[in-house]
Amino acid sequence: MTNTNYSFSERCVKLGVVTLLGGIMANFIPCLYLWIRYDAIPPFADMLKIWGLVASVYGISWLIQPISFFPLMGTAGNYVGWLSGSVADIKSPAATMAHKVAEYEDGTQEAEVIRTMGIIVSVFVCVTLITIFAFVGAQIVAMLPDAVKRAFAFMLPAVFGAVYADLSSKNLLTGILTILFALGSLLYVPIPGWAQTLLIVAGGITFGNLVYKLDSRKK
Repeated sequence: MTNTNYSFSERCVKLGVVTLLGGIMANFIPCLYLWIRYDAIPPFADMLKIWGLVASVYGISWLIQPISFFPLMGTAGNYVGWLSGSVADIKSPAATMAHKVAEYEDGTQEAEVIRTMGIIVSVFVCVTLITIFAFVGAQIVAMLPDAVKRAFAFMLPAVFGAVYADLSSKNLLTGILTILFALGSLLYVPIPGWAQTLLIVAGGITFGNLVYKLDSRKK
């Protein structure tokens, strides 16, 4: 089983690197077209400034988010998720629900495959819904009451809360220790938000490892 897992992950990495590089290059096709067809290109110095601005705001998430979501989504799921986007609010809940319905044990190859299938299905669903809402979404949203529109701001915290509650129910002690550590860190550790996220993720991993070792000793 170990060799099979390694072979599966190794193939996922090889294919994932190719697909992600292809996606990155595809993002530049419209820019290249404008440059070649209309000679429209900003100065190189301005491009560097824009890149630096984006990196200063989102750069730390390039490190934190893959670390945070990897245990949940697995190797193949991470490549599919980061290529298609909306990992936090769509892909991770889809992976969680697919795993919950299939009822495979955490850490097994079967569980990773099921989660990956859930993520892939969510991609097709998202593409279909986004295509529909691209044509009729603006008219529908305009018809909704103001209370519903304001509630959209709470969608992401609600999704995270539901995923956390579902995962914590599988190991209540780990969930309680992690949330208490997170609250203590937010209240008493004055560090930037990105560092808080990284610290809380590291704390959750540490508590999960300690609880697993304690359970193993008892057994």
